[in-house]
Amino acid sequence: MSRKVTLQQIADTVGFSKFAVSRALAGKSGVTPDTRDKIIEAATKLGYFSQRSKDQKPKPYDRSDRNVSPAKKVIAVVIPNLRDQTKDNPYWGKILDGITESVEKAGLNMIIMTEQLSDHLFSAINQQGLLGYICVGFIPTQIVLEISNLGLPIVLVDHEDPLIPSDSIFMNNFDCSRQLTSHLIGLGHRSLQFVGETSLIRSYYDRWKGYSAALEDHGIPSRQHPQLLNLFVLRPEEIHEETLNQLKELHSNNELPTAFVCINDYMADIVIHSLQRLGVQVPRDCSVTGFDDLDVNALGITTVHSAKNALGRRAVEMLQRRVAHPHEDYEKILFAGRMLIKKTTSVPPT
Repeated sequence: MSRKVTLQQIADTVGFSKFAVSRALAGKSGVTPDTRDKIIEAATKLGYFSQRSKDQKPKPYDRSDRNVSPAKKVIAVVIPNLRDQTKDNPYWGKILDGITESVEKAGLNMIIMTEQLSDHLFSAINQQGLLGYICVGFIPTQIVLEISNLGLPIVLVDHEDPLIPSDSIFMNNFDCSRQLTSHLIGLGHRSLQFVGETSLIRSYYDRWKGYSAALEDHGIPSRQHPQLLNLFVLRPEEIHEETLNQLKELHSNNELPTAFVCINDYMADIVIHSLQRLGVQVPRDCSVTGFDDLDVNALGITTVHSAKNALGRRAVEMLQRRVAHPHEDYEKILFAGRMLIKKTTSVPPT
């Protein structure tokens, strides 16, 4: 039998005090973000979190138990108000709609946490009354760790934390982006650029890797302009101006590609408007694709349909499964997307 990983062992590994290790692993203040990251990484490598998940024994969820009080049948949904990651966003909002539908169908209740997350927010909730947490979108490691320390099941939607084991659910972003890019290449495009930030969330990174894989599949060298990978981290009011500036520079240097593969439909819409201001017609002069099928442009953006509502519904099912079977292996579910060919793509100009 393997020895139990202790706080002192983690402290000896990273060279910090046992107090600092305790604070970091409890998700509390008192340590710097860099110190916390090092401690969490060391704890993960030593097997501390795997050990904790085996030790925790949540009460199994019994579908036949009709006498459980409403307070015992509550799911907490965490969707922090970060950038456009809100319940009013058409992408995140539809995931939330799916969660709501499934919760109501199962006869459960839910609370939605949309504020900036803090110790006060979690301490104000009666954890004994919760079945578990569903976290939607990017959640900082400190917050995932804090929720994990509550000893309740967690399901991450469109996000995963490599340091903290949990169930997660995504679109198959890699394969969908690869397919979309391959479609453009099949039309004859050989000069392509990717637009969007690739490290903001895991889904965006997978879309970038899918795009890169498609180029490699067809022997097309990547001549990526790095500035185009930094646009989505800007404040919303800055993205339009900076996108126009970047495309203007490419256009003046005769380096404008024949196709842009954008991180999502919002970015695609911005690229299309910028091209139009430069006198470049879409798709006659330049093709543009998006992702998520958000219907943000009357022109009709070639995109990938994301099963947003279904992601939310399945997240509730995953949480119920985890409550009923707390010691089964963690799952990572990928939903297949569907490419929608609309009006913003065509063969490249001759």
